[in-house]
Amino acid sequence: MTPRVLSGIAVILLAGTTSPKKTLATSETTVEVAQPIAVEEGLFVSTVTYVRHADSSIPGGSVGLVSEPNCVLDDLGKSVNRNAASHAGIKTGSDYNPSTGLFGDTLAVWVDVSAMPDTSVINGWSTKATVAATVECVLLTAWWTRFGWDPATRKAVEAQYVRLEVRGSQSYASLAGVFSFAALGKLPRRSHFH
Repeated sequence: MTPRVLSGIAVILLAGTTSPKKTLATSETTVEVAQPIAVEEGLFVSTVTYVRHADSSIPGGSVGLVSEPNCVLDDLGKSVNRNAASHAGIKTGSDYNPSTGLFGDTLAVWVDVSAMPDTSVINGWSTKATVAATVECVLLTAWWTRFGWDPATRKAVEAQYVRLEVRGSQSYASLAGVFSFAALGKLPRRSHFH
């Protein structure tokens, strides 16, 4: 490659990092999240791996992937999306504080059910079970991604609490709250939903 081409590539990379909310990492990395995987016997909290250009210093930065479509192989070798949250129209994410990613010592995450159909069953699974399983996956992924970096103090930060908000329906308000990671105990608290 000529130096002229390399300088053009550098400009493109720098232009991609000017967003105030997110910064692109310079290399790919694997990101593991928990997802509610639908199988014949029910919904299971399962680990799914994604490959992305991600900034691992953002606490909760992977929580949005909990509701994204996945690509798993079934018995016939066919690639399928088995994420029950994705099929139900549920969205997940985290609220981001630009300084450390945290709000004090609290990681803010959410589950948005506003696009979920108003029915008791989606794709053969109870909507209550689908939302409960998704909440469990969000809490587990939040636990895995509770660490970050404070550029002001140049020290690592760790969330001690998680604030879970359920948006879009009061029917699931009982699942929301502020929880101490220590008090939650071993996650997932439940791994199989019907």
